[in-house]
Amino acid sequence: MRRFRALSLSFTLIAACQSATHAPELEPLGVVESLPVEYESRVAYAGGLAALEEPWDGSEPALPGGATFDVLVDLVSLPAAAAERLIAGNATGLGGWRVGRAAAEAQLAALVESGTAESVSDSRLGIFADRTSYVAVSNQIAFISAFEVEKSAAVLIADPVVDVLQDGIVARVRVSPVAESALLELDVTLAMTDVEHPIQNAEVRIPGSKTPVTLQLPIACRQELRSSFVLASDECAVLSGLATTDPERRLLAFVRAQPLTHGTAPAQRSTAP
Repeated sequence: MRRFRALSLSFTLIAACQSATHAPELEPLGVVESLPVEYESRVAYAGGLAALEEPWDGSEPALPGGATFDVLVDLVSLPAAAAERLIAGNATGLGGWRVGRAAAEAQLAALVESGTAESVSDSRLGIFADRTSYVAVSNQIAFISAFEVEKSAAVLIADPVVDVLQDGIVARVRVSPVAESALLELDVTLAMTDVEHPIQNAEVRIPGSKTPVTLQLPIACRQELRSSFVLASDECAVLSGLATTDPERRLLAFVRAQPLTHGTAPAQRSTAP
């Protein structure tokens, strides 16, 4: 199994309200395997994050006759106590775990239905073998980044330059069948960019003019979670580490995959010695 290649984390500002409804009784998911994770942190002025990166531009063609796969990626926000109960005290920071799919989906559905958990992103991708696909959910935000100044006789004309940045979530997934096995190797990247509101303003004076102009200085926080792991169709990977500003809540990603090719039986891990 390949280890995680990269995980970069910049704190994203996400507000989530805790529901007043009673949380369902949670049974800890049986952790089959803990997954290693690496990360690095970065916070930047939005000028360096003006576009929400699209990790794949569609340039990879499908292989002739290649198998296709159905991949589900759910990102949910839930109280820290519920997350720690769900992963038996392990969901307190950065990490990944392989668990049973049926139990994970049942617990996830109960948490969302009761209002204990809030769905942040619910993505489903159809992917060709050994090809990368992505889905993005984003918002466009316009801001005044500069002024272009022209001088005509004794008159200064300042025209605002409007830039557009995006915040939201991109899920990028690559699926590769494991040789001589029904198992699947997944490379998953979750990229989340969030713009702090309200956007800060700065008044600057144009040389030769007594009237100041106002520039907008958006601050964007970005975090990127990347992992590589092997799954069977009856298993689920749970990833933790995407940050919120609320210390009482956690973000968990639930990743599942299965073949879509007609006639392919669901893959299960062999229990033989």
